[in-house]
Amino acid sequence: MPATKVIAEDTTATFNGWASTGALPLKKFSYHPRPLGPQDVEVEITHCGICGSDVHTMTSGWGELSGPCITGHEIVGTVVAAGPESLRQLGDVVGIGAIVDACGECKDCKAGFDQLCKKSTFTYNSTYNDGSDAKAYGGYADRVRVNSLYAHKIPSEISAAEAAPLLCAGVTTYTPLKHYGAGPGKR
Repeated sequence: MPATKVIAEDTTATFNGWASTGALPLKKFSYHPRPLGPQDVEVEITHCGICGSDVHTMTSGWGELSGPCITGHEIVGTVVAAGPESLRQLGDVVGIGAIVDACGECKDCKAGFDQLCKKSTFTYNSTYNDGSDAKAYGGYADRVRVNSLYAHKIPSEISAAEAAPLLCAGVTTYTPLKHYGAGPGKR
């Protein structure tokens, strides 16, 4: 008889959000997050953009959901808890995009292309590949827990409302420009 894998969850905490089960409208949904790991942060969400990817996912346009799914990957909020090895501090305003964890060891991760990591964890409709099989939930919620490496500090000069969409569309358009050295006087 095969062993049943236990999904790690922190039953001392309950996060609340708006989930899809494959069709609209979204419904209120509560869940217990995965335990706060040594490199993790817990973020109290203040802003979350709405991306076309969210809509395609919540309406099952890209395939079936793996259960209730809280979408949202243009997340901005304040760090309210941090593991002892976290890169972020309590009170930091951070942004979270489409990935919340990766292995850090593969060829792609070491080359700075962790978005291509076969063991990466997407912000939602994904499970962590750390052995826990804990489910990842996105930003249409009150809080989220992620690896601090994927909680990017937001400069104080940018408002949270302006920063949120930069975590998807902004990064998507900026990354190739930077990679190929775009700038003044170049075509």
